[in-house]
Amino acid sequence: MVGMRIATISDEPAIAALLESQYAQSDEVSLRNEHKIRWTNASDSDVILVVVILGRIVSTMRGTVVATSVDAEGILQRPLDSANVNFPALVLSRAATQASARRNGYSSLLRYCFIRGCVDTSIKTVIGAMNSTAPRIPDMKRMGYRFSMPEPHEPAFLKLHAPSLSVVAMLDCTHFARAIDHLATQQSDTLRQAEWLGELLTIPHTD
Repeated sequence: MVGMRIATISDEPAIAALLESQYAQSDEVSLRNEHKIRWTNASDSDVILVVVILGRIVSTMRGTVVATSVDAEGILQRPLDSANVNFPALVLSRAATQASARRNGYSSLLRYCFIRGCVDTSIKTVIGAMNSTAPRIPDMKRMGYRFSMPEPHEPAFLKLHAPSLSVVAMLDCTHFARAIDHLATQQSDTLRQAEWLGELLTIPHTD
């Protein structure tokens, strides 16, 4: 069975190990400072989701509600085209999937949960960053995502091997339903196998 749930502080070592492993295997980035991906007091205001199989965390993604472009840029560690983003926004970051569990759609499953959780809330945009060569970009465009390529910029905790290839993805709330339907169809088999565990997902509100 595939389980999905909200992470707790007790999951921090497993999540950090998963992130460190992904960065170590990546051809696109290297981790400068592992302490920057650790759970901190600030993480308590975030929502961190995990996919669990046989009690082991195999995929994770973090969602943070922000009120301004400055807040979003602080998380993305990239400049943001704020003129085309409505706030408050949910920034998705710190995504990782265990190598042996990739190609199962778990990141898409977590993204589906986050976007669905934003429906009927104050969230106006879902934002994330990725490499411009990511194979999922054409699919995300069909969901309604827009993309901007910021000026080359290197995050404080990461070393980008090709900074100029970094893009920011933005999904306006007017496309939430479209994205949810698309992901539900695309990941129908995975969704049928998945079970939500524990506390229901609630996206924090911001004034």
